[in-house]
Amino acid sequence: MEIKLDFEYTNNIAKYEACINGLLFACELNVKKLRVFEDSALIIYQVNGEWQTKDMKLIPYHKYLSSLAKKFEEICFSHVTRDKNQFADALATLTVMTKLEVHANVRPIQVTAQDEPSYCCANVVVDGKPWYHDIKIYIQHIEYLEGEVT
Repeated sequence: MEIKLDFEYTNNIAKYEACINGLLFACELNVKKLRVFEDSALIIYQVNGEWQTKDMKLIPYHKYLSSLAKKFEEICFSHVTRDKNQFADALATLTVMTKLEVHANVRPIQVTAQDEPSYCCANVVVDGKPWYHDIKIYIQHIEYLEGEVT
């Protein structure tokens, strides 16, 4: 799910918006039990009642998030440190890099995590040559291989 905010916002507001929209989506799917993982300690500690929400801009977000949380039979908010949140950070980076029209329909993509590092999967051989052979030839000679369409 991708959401683009069309107003001035802080990082904390963006985090609240993402969390709230995730809960709204879960409500739409009639989810009863939910575990929320968030890398913002501020949101987790505020929603769990461990920290007060003092920033006037965040108070309405905190109230709305708390009211949404009550719609679930069971909900747990867990803090994920940023170093353990690399996959979400990568998706966020892709989102920022992608320009979409407002209300554009985008097909979902399926992402599968690899069990091995990517260098272990790079031994792809085509016609007895490594997958990067054509690229290497082009870089070395600044020309396409014979018979290739330019």
